[in-house]
Amino acid sequence: MSYRQGMRDRRLIWAAVPLLAVLIAGCATAAPVAEPPAATPTTTPTAEPAPVPSVMVVGARGITVLDDAEAVLGELMYSEPGETAIEFLTAVFEAPAVITHRESDFNCVSAADVATWEGYFTLNYNIDGWTPGGQVTYASVIAPASPNGLALHTTSGFGVGDPVAAVLAGQPGVGADSMEFEGHTYDYVHYEVAEGMYLPASDPNFGLEPYWGALALGVDGVVTGLHSPVPYVDLC
Repeated sequence: MSYRQGMRDRRLIWAAVPLLAVLIAGCATAAPVAEPPAATPTTTPTAEPAPVPSVMVVGARGITVLDDAEAVLGELMYSEPGETAIEFLTAVFEAPAVITHRESDFNCVSAADVATWEGYFTLNYNIDGWTPGGQVTYASVIAPASPNGLALHTTSGFGVGDPVAAVLAGQPGVGADSMEFEGHTYDYVHYEVAEGMYLPASDPNFGLEPYWGALALGVDGVVTGLHSPVPYVDLC
């Protein structure tokens, strides 16, 4: 092979290299590109609103807290220790209690520690003396509602400020006593009985058997307080 022929063949080889590169690039460009899978849309579950306490029912053996649908959110029995009761009530009322100590009057009032939510609720505990049914706390309600909007009711839905007659009509079959004192009428409505049976004072068995539960106190026909557990019949 002559030198001239070799150079010509070499130029043909080098000329073919760019053409081959273009052909290879063209083939690579034409290849289909796989699309990534479409993302599956996700939904964030909506959190259910937390139940809101609406009503506190003061019963004969304990307290029940309900929401607007009357579902039970919590219960507190009067047999629970005072510290447990204070923790429960503080959470429900969203307010702390003021703790004091009451001395005995050596007559009808026993010494006790007293937790007070000013103006609407009082709890006696560590009571130094007899309690009905062996219960260890004693609740008193003196307002129709707590400041955070919790209605304070009897088991039939009545509260402070309602007519005594309405409580009696709403709780048929329970006992009630009245007395006149210094120009006022005092009504004692036993709106839920925990133990025993109502007997009028004229009955020969009056006062011989345990008889206690929840009491609505009324003055001049209007409920002024709910109290439980209360001995309906005692020496005081």
